[in-house]
Amino acid sequence: MRESINTDACSRLWKIARKAMFLLDAEKAHQLGTIGIRLGIGALRDEALSYQPRKVFGIDFLNSIGLAAGFDKDGDLIEQISRYGFGSIEIGSVTPLPQPGNPKPRMYRVTHEAGLWNAMGFNSRGMNYVRSRLEEVRARQSLPTFFRIGVNLGKNKDTPIKDAGKDYAKVAKSLAHLSDYLVINISSPNTPALRDLQTPSYIRELVEGVKNESKDKPVLVKVAPEITGDALSELLHAGDKAGVDGWVLTNTLAVKPPHGAHTQMEVGGLSGGPLREISFQRLCEARLLTLKPIISVGGVGGAEEIKRRVSNGASLVQFYSAWVYQGPDVVTRMLTELSHDID
Repeated sequence: MRESINTDACSRLWKIARKAMFLLDAEKAHQLGTIGIRLGIGALRDEALSYQPRKVFGIDFLNSIGLAAGFDKDGDLIEQISRYGFGSIEIGSVTPLPQPGNPKPRMYRVTHEAGLWNAMGFNSRGMNYVRSRLEEVRARQSLPTFFRIGVNLGKNKDTPIKDAGKDYAKVAKSLAHLSDYLVINISSPNTPALRDLQTPSYIRELVEGVKNESKDKPVLVKVAPEITGDALSELLHAGDKAGVDGWVLTNTLAVKPPHGAHTQMEVGGLSGGPLREISFQRLCEARLLTLKPIISVGGVGGAEEIKRRVSNGASLVQFYSAWVYQGPDVVTRMLTELSHDID
């Protein structure tokens, strides 16, 4: 494994690189950034990884910080990402069949708020490709001890809503044995009518269908930030009754494209800083409604925010935007600040 780069030097290099990358289209910059990840720029040696273990769903996690779904959709970077301090990664969303997603451009930065807007539309190489990637990773046995892989399940765009359960079950059947947990994504704003599945009747059907194919792996459901009040209460109650093992709160906020964005999409999902307080409020609200573990995601940008989420009922946290804005050493810095404050 490559020697880890000094944190201060890494931060300085990132500030220079970010200025250049932010001149590019956001999706092109992401693709360029993955090259750096493949090269291991800023990666850590085994002995430099921070072990702050958390037991959730009966599983030991390396630490409480995970990389949220959407960054590594097809599982191409799992081993490399495990060397940046994360305790877990959620790959996907993974659909049964390959699909290109929405037309480009479909991702924009909201720089003044450290946010991202996207209308990716479940672009995926499909479950067969992802299965081959996971098989390779598992065969090499190269991941740090207790580093966990979650798989975010999606439906194909042209699958009718009434048949959505079949898509989720197919992906679960294909990938459950290679994952540590599964997440049913019914809350992305970028697939037509997907959020219609956020009802008690659908949630029971989806959870039961995925549980039947889950190989006893934990099954979670990812919920939109707009779901609140009685609607959230009814959804959580129905999911808990159906046997869900946990919840992911929240997905992105459905909004129009940022000012000046040249895109065909009329709505997309806003994440990062603009979602921070909304996501936090959903966590607090849900914690009063369910005893199941909650992964809190949305605007988690520093150690103090992680402490706030955990002290208000989050079992784990995830982020994506903070890695884009703060650079490859952000997890290391967060864990250093957290030290042993999280029991």
